[in-house]
Amino acid sequence: MKGALLGLVLLAIGSAHAAAEPQVRVKIEATQPVMVGQQVRVDVTVLAPNFFLSAPQFPLFDLPGAIVTLPEEVALNSTETINGESYAGIQRSYLVTPQRAGAFVLPPASIPFTYAAEPGKPAVAAAVILPPETFSVQSLPGARANAPSALVAKVVVTQSLDGDTKTMKAGDALTRTVETVVNDTEAMMIPPPVFDTPAGVRVYVRDPVVDDVKNDRGDFTGGRRIDSATYVFETPGTYVLPAIDIAWFDQQSGRQQVATAPEIDVEVSPAPSPGNELAPPRAQAPATGEARGVWHTLIWPIGFGAAMTAIFCLALAFRSAIGDRLRARRAARETSEATAFARLRKACSIGDDAEAYRALGLWAHRLGFKSVAALCQFAPALSPEASALERRLFGAAAAPGPVPTPGPWSGATLFSAAAAARASRRAADRRNAWRPMALPPLNP
Repeated sequence: MKGALLGLVLLAIGSAHAAAEPQVRVKIEATQPVMVGQQVRVDVTVLAPNFFLSAPQFPLFDLPGAIVTLPEEVALNSTETINGESYAGIQRSYLVTPQRAGAFVLPPASIPFTYAAEPGKPAVAAAVILPPETFSVQSLPGARANAPSALVAKVVVTQSLDGDTKTMKAGDALTRTVETVVNDTEAMMIPPPVFDTPAGVRVYVRDPVVDDVKNDRGDFTGGRRIDSATYVFETPGTYVLPAIDIAWFDQQSGRQQVATAPEIDVEVSPAPSPGNELAPPRAQAPATGEARGVWHTLIWPIGFGAAMTAIFCLALAFRSAIGDRLRARRAARETSEATAFARLRKACSIGDDAEAYRALGLWAHRLGFKSVAALCQFAPALSPEASALERRLFGAAAAPGPVPTPGPWSGATLFSAAAAARASRRAADRRNAWRPMALPPLNP
């Protein structure tokens, strides 16, 4: 009887110990049935007892027959109680796009991190393994074998022109810009449009502008691709620039759909002959002095008009290129280290602990570090401030008992340490940039 009672006690102790171990939770977000080409969102939540001391390092794993990405979204933090134990959670989301039909199984990818098993004791290194969650993928109805998969999301295509299609002349250029927007699908998955041309027309296709669309919180919502092509009409005539089609599958109706940029009709007239416009009359030509005076009077208006015409043509030719460059600069500015640092400064100034934690992780990545922990190794003065912030976020929900409530964190102190780390990183980069190369010996 005593032995049985002792066994029950040991079993209870073992169960309590197991309940306090780190856990991983996977949720597959997708409209069923999953189709080839449909983007599947896989939410992975890592749970650690008490609170994290370093953020989990989510790997980019391989999944045969599918394209897997890990968008740069802000991690979702949470706290919850499991079997009476307080847990902190951090969630990231993978985007998986299957390229074939069949069953898919998540691989046993390892996610390492450190956490505080008990307050006041050394950090505990741990890792969780992705469970073998599965999902099945079906071929699109009517799809041919080995055919490119259609986008399984709503596609919207718009186009614009930089000129009048009714007043074109031989030798003129017309730029066509096509913008493709897809919901819940990364921009890299949008197929490039095909700019076909009829005979007598040359086409010059520019590099596309591809970017993912995010909301104000930094969450991924879709993709956008902008393509531009310039048509040059060599001879007069009537031309039809073919329509541009992007196929997609509507799961609600179960039918293939096509988003279209309509065809364009262009009327091209002969170019004016420059030899007859300014030719002086042959009969009753003015005297030499009079002719010189006439030309002297006309040369300035003619020169000014030619200069303005050249400037106008150059502006038309480069307007689209300048627009693409401005958009690229704006996108680079939005994803720059300076923007991420400004976001951290704002969060620290208003005392928003959750936003400061997200901004700190994003800024560390922009600065060239894989994680906040790696940044703290480079700048040890930042480590206690980052740890205080993590304890503030993930240690406040501890179970009742002797565990103390985390103290307040200082946004000003955290930002000051971050600014010092930033200055040190820039100084190190400058030293590496100007480090002299070793010269070979003069007399080997």
